[in-house]
Order: sequence, then structure tokens, then C-alpha cells
Amino acid sequence: MLNTKASDSERAASTHRGWCNVVYEGVEGWVSAHYLAEDSGGNNAYQSAVVPSFSGGDEAGAFWAVISIDGQATVRDTNISITPDGSIFGSDGCNRFNSAVRVSGDHLIVKQPYATTRMACASGLQATQASAFHQLLQSEPSFVYDPAYDQITLISGDGEIWAIMQRQF
Repeated sequence: MLNTKASDSERAASTHRGWCNVVYEGVEGWVSAHYLAEDSGGNNAYQSAVVPSFSGGDEAGAFWAVISIDGQATVRDTNISITPDGSIFGSDGCNRFNSAVRVSGDHLIVKQPYATTRMACASGLQATQASAFHQLLQSEPSFVYDPAYDQITLISGDGEIWAIMQRQF
């Protein structure tokens, strides 16, 4: 059986250096720590379904800056955080939102309805992007992770790229 618990010194080293030595089925190598999650040993079906590239593998989760919506650079700070326990929260550039989330295959499923503030925000492109962003999150978009750029692309039901997110550290 594979030991999936890190020692205190291994945790400290991975936090400091950002790389972990891994051994699996007799093959040894190194991997960036933000692609790994320590196995809890429990039967949490949700946790095993979360894609590590979304959650980041630590309790705080990963912070993703939305860099484009519908082919245009975002005009305000738009972001998403997804934690390993299945929480999603962030900002559309004006309003904050939060809910529960899970991954099913290559689809991001955000629990509906989700909570959001309703502040009076600027009109124009920012308002259009905020509306499109919320519609996309509610549409169970598919996603593709690009490890070379550490980006996630959210894709609408008709196959169009609707949002690109860049991991922030």
C-alpha cells in the first residue's frame, strides 16, 4: 500500500521549495507541490472528485484570476477560489459570490442558486462581463487545464471559450 501521508519535515520542505519527491509503483521523480494533495485516508467521495489543478491541494484552495471573458480581457478584478472541501467563492469585478462546487467528468457543477451580493455597479463592458461570467458558472461549463501556462479554460455548452483563468500564488 502506498503511504500517502507526508511527514512534518516533508510538508515543511515542500512549502519552502515548492517541489516534492514522489515514488509510485517503483518510479521516483519530482513534482510541483501545488499539483499534490495529501490523502486523508477517508471516504470523502467529493474530495476524490475534485480536480487537484482547481483546488491547489491545500486547505486554502487555489486562487484563479479570470483574465478574459468572451475573448476580451477583464476590465475589473474578477476571480475564483475553489477549496478542496467543495467551496467556490470570488468576485465578478463588482459583486462577491459563493456556493458549493463539484467536478463531474470535465464539467464544473456550481450548486444553484448561489449567493451573490447585489451592489449597483458600473454599466458597459464590466457589467456585460459580470453577467456573462455568472451565466457561464450556472451553465455547468466544461473546462480544460493547461499545465504549461497553469491556466483553466471554461467552455460553454456550444463549445465556445468563455473564460480563461490564471492561477495566482
